[in-house]
Amino acid sequence: MRWAAAEAEFRKLLELSPVDDYAHYALGRALQKQGRFEEAGRHLKLARCLGRTALDGEAVEREDREPGPDQASSRSDSSVA
Repeated sequence: MRWAAAEAEFRKLLELSPVDDYAHYALGRALQKQGRFEEAGRHLKLARCLGRTALDGEAVEREDREPGPDQASSRSDSSVA
């Protein structure tokens, strides 16, 4: 995906609507994908504070931290019996 282009689009959206929780969330994810974790964390926290209800708080908190080298391997699908 073109994360820099996504970043630019969500920044434009935030100029029009600075309190758009989803725009902050999506910008945070685009920044995260580019390795800009500190800046991403600020937008993810703003999204949570502005009412991002599609994600639970724990998921957003996990996303605003830099992923560890074994993060993908430590996940398991607990819904499978």
